[in-house]
Amino acid sequence: MDIQPKFPAGRVGMPTRRAEHTICQLLADSPIPGRALYEARILPQGRHMDFAVWAEDIGRFVVEVKGGARCIDGHGEWSVFANGGWRRKESPVSQVWEAVMSVPRVIERRLGRQVYIIAVVAFPDMEVDQGIVDAAAQQSVETLFGTDRWAQRWWTWRRPAASSGRPPGGRSRRRWRW
Repeated sequence: MDIQPKFPAGRVGMPTRRAEHTICQLLADSPIPGRALYEARILPQGRHMDFAVWAEDIGRFVVEVKGGARCIDGHGEWSVFANGGWRRKESPVSQVWEAVMSVPRVIERRLGRQVYIIAVVAFPDMEVDQGIVDAAAQQSVETLFGTDRWAQRWWTWRRPAASSGRPPGGRSRRRWRW
């Protein structure tokens, strides 16, 4: 897969960018044809997307990447383990939805086309955390943990048939189709 711009060489060894570099490499090495934009920003004032991905014959994705250990408590509060302790952080599910919601409006305005986008939060440094999976699923956000069989997971998220208008999981939501 083609990635633009290339991952900056100066960031390769940075601990805070390790997870993004891992995902960038996985996308670049993927057998899936397509294109990915790294740190894309649809609107000047909008939130940047870690990756906007156009995977041929599969779909369009916005991927928010999170490194390190993360958890979610029973009240939906997110925390990250850093510098020897846990601290509260903004929900990556909220972050990816903010980015996803800006894309269709811009494309529809400029091109007059409807767009279907799958929101993904990737945790390449973590094993599966069912609390995170459940919280993301409530918002119709897909999750990726670790790096094993990464490219194969994309095939399971193919766009539903045009006639169904339903996102993965079968729940109908306006935000999935414009």
